Order: sequence, then C-alpha cells, then structure tokens
Amino acid sequence: MLASSVSPRALHSKSLTLQQNQFDEAWVMGDRRNLRNLFHNILKNAMRYTPARGIITVTLRNVDDQVVVSIKDTGIGISAAEQLLIFERFYRVNKARSRNEGGGGPGLSICRHIVNEHGGSIKVKSMLNNGSTFRITHP
Repeated sequence: MLASSVSPRALHSKSLTLQQNQFDEAWVMGDRRNLRNLFHNILKNAMRYTPARGIITVTLRNVDDQVVVSIKDTGIGISAAEQLLIFERFYRVNKARSRNEGGGGPGLSICRHIVNEHGGSIKVKSMLNNGSTFRITHP
C-alpha cells in the first residue's frame, strides 16, 4: 500500500531517492481507502518539501502489538512552534509556498482524522533545514 502511494514521475522529476529502511510484515484492520489516503498525503508532502536529490526513508516496524510507520525526509523542515499547528484544518506552514506548489492545507488535518478513527496516533519531529519525520502508530 505504501509503494502505491508514491508517484515514480514525481520522484524522478526531482531526483529524489525513496528508501525502505526496515520493512516488517504487518497486518492492520482498517479502511483501506482511508489508510491509502493517509500515506499518500504524508508521502506527497515529503516529496513536495524535499529539495532535488533529497532522500525519503520509509520504515515499517511491529512494536508491542502495534504497527509503527515512520516517513522521514531531508526536506525544509517545520519550526517547533508550527509543529503544534500543522494538524489543524487549513493550516499552512508557509502560506505563499504552499499555494504556489498546489498545497490546499487540509492534508495533515485529514491524516490526523484518519489515524484517530483507526485508534492510532500521528506525531511529527522536525527541524528547519534538516527535514521532518512523521511517525504513525496503528494498533
């Protein structure tokens, strides 16, 4: 499901590298379409905000009866103050850049809603100019 969320053309156009760090076999109960939308939104943001020749690393692990997916990029990062707001509906970290690149704002809000509906959690760790890591935990 994760692999089908990535556009090879988008990766190629920016010379991005998509790596699978660790990929445990995992099964989760949930709405397939919504889960696909969740990962599509996170990966699309990683591709959008990672500069040319950047790296996006996906890790899927089984940890204590939970599936943990981490999506890490070498992108522009998000300030500490804005990390508290990015899951709010229509919030944009960089309003001018998002509009120019086609971002509509609700993507991460939708992601949080999907994760919550599945009884999971989503967190972000990020540093400006050092990329972001989104960690999704699913029971």
